[in-house]
Amino acid sequence: MKRFLNWVRSGGLRYWAMPVLWVLAVTIIAVIAFRGCNSHDSTMESAPLMSVGHNQPLDSISYEGFKVLYNSAWHLPACVAYELTGEHTDGPVPRYDDFWRDSTVSACPDADAFKGSGYDRGHMMPASDAKWNATIMRNTFRMTNICPQDHSLNEGAWQKLEEKVREWARRDGALIVLAGPVVTNDNTSQIGDDHVRVPHAFYKVVLAPQCTPVRAIAFIFPNQPCHGHLDDYATTIDKVESLTGLDFFAALPDDVENRIEAKCNLNPWIK
Repeated sequence: MKRFLNWVRSGGLRYWAMPVLWVLAVTIIAVIAFRGCNSHDSTMESAPLMSVGHNQPLDSISYEGFKVLYNSAWHLPACVAYELTGEHTDGPVPRYDDFWRDSTVSACPDADAFKGSGYDRGHMMPASDAKWNATIMRNTFRMTNICPQDHSLNEGAWQKLEEKVREWARRDGALIVLAGPVVTNDNTSQIGDDHVRVPHAFYKVVLAPQCTPVRAIAFIFPNQPCHGHLDDYATTIDKVESLTGLDFFAALPDDVENRIEAKCNLNPWIK
C-alpha cells in the first residue's frame, strides 16, 4: 500500500480538493492493484461465459498515469485502471503512434505480434486520454496496454465510447476508468508467435466519485463491428465481474458497492 500511495502522490492520481473523494479514489484503485481483482469463484462457476484462467495470478504493473493487471497466460492486460480528470481530456502532446514491447514484462508480446491477423492494436487506456503528458502518452503504446481488437470496433463504437468518457470527465470533474478484455471458455483463438489470446469482447467500467450520489456504469462490446446505440451495450458491473472473475470495488462500503454494481442506469450519464 505504501508503494501505491507514493505512486499516487507522484502524479498517478490527481489530489482532489475534497479529501473524502480522494480517499475513495485511492481505495478503489488500491483494491484493483493490490488485491488482484479478487476472483469470484462461486459466481464464475455458474457464469454462462466463464473467464478462462481467472484463478491464474495476475501481475500488477505500475506506469506513470495508469496501472495494469496483466495476464501472462493470455499475453493481455486483464484490467487497465486510471483516473481521468476534466482538465486532462485534452492537451498539446501529439499522438506517439509507435507501439513497443515492455521488456520488463516477460509475457509482453512484440509490437508486431498482431501483424497479418486482421486485428487492430486496441488501446485499453486510449492515447487521447494522455494528450496532457508525453510520458503517459508513450506509456499507452506499451503492448501491455494493448489487445487484439476488431478494426470496425476500434475505430467505431469503442472510440465513440472513449469520446463519451472524456465528455463525462469534463462535466463531472473526474472519473475512475477501468477497461479490459473478456476471454471466455470457448474463446481459444490465438494469434502470432506470442500466442496472444483474442478476446471475445471488451468491457469498460466508469465511476464518477464526485457526483452525489456516487454513480457508475459498465459497458460490454463484442469484439466485432457494433452498430447499435450506447444503451445496447450498457450493463451492470456485476455482469462484468461475473464474466471476468474480477472484483473492482470490494473496498467500498457494502451498501455503496451493491448499489452501484447491481444497477444499469444510463440516464444520468447521457442527460
